[in-house]
Amino acid sequence: RTVRAMPATLWPSPAGEFYRFQRTYNAADFAYRGPDFAWAPMPDQYVLSWIYRQEIQASADPLLVEFILVSSHAAFDLQAPYVAEWERLGDGSLFHSLPAATFPGAWSHPPTLTEAYSAAIVYEFTVLSAFIRRFLTGNELLIIMGDHQPCAPVAGTGASWSVPVHVISRNPDAIGKFLRRGYTDGLIPVQAPPHPGMEVFFWNFLEDFSDPAPGEGLAVEN
Repeated sequence: RTVRAMPATLWPSPAGEFYRFQRTYNAADFAYRGPDFAWAPMPDQYVLSWIYRQEIQASADPLLVEFILVSSHAAFDLQAPYVAEWERLGDGSLFHSLPAATFPGAWSHPPTLTEAYSAAIVYEFTVLSAFIRRFLTGNELLIIMGDHQPCAPVAGTGASWSVPVHVISRNPDAIGKFLRRGYTDGLIPVQAPPHPGMEVFFWNFLEDFSDPAPGEGLAVEN
């Protein structure tokens, strides 16, 4: 089963049917009753919790989920708090009564913007780490990929355009495929630039994890 979670898609997207996910959750499908947080219509913690309850918890068959997470997207001046008791999340109404993290004037003051961006990334990894530890068995394959580097006021005008790809699993066969691609242990990649473009990831993944029918090879065309 293939599932796509797109909490920041506020209206129907017929073009998304091109990808042929069996189920796509747009913003209205999450039944969220809490407040917006800057650009994010709902916190990523709620998104992960909702998809777990709707799709992952009772799934007995192979499942692929793509999460388009949004809490670390600009602007960073208003951020959701992390809720340690995930069972309290419900429909998200509790966020109305919880204090948000605020960074007034972040976009006009680079030091504040850097602090706000860092806080957003810490929130993201806190949520993802807790989700993995609480709700997954460990044998799943998780791939965490950023879509671009931080903005220039945070990273500087001469910063690399590369972004890290984090791969998490207790399945040695799955991890081995990435090691053979040159991935390294640890949170911070150590490969020297230039790095492959993001566009090659899908084709590498398809080649490594596809199971062709007997007697058939896998043809990949760029």
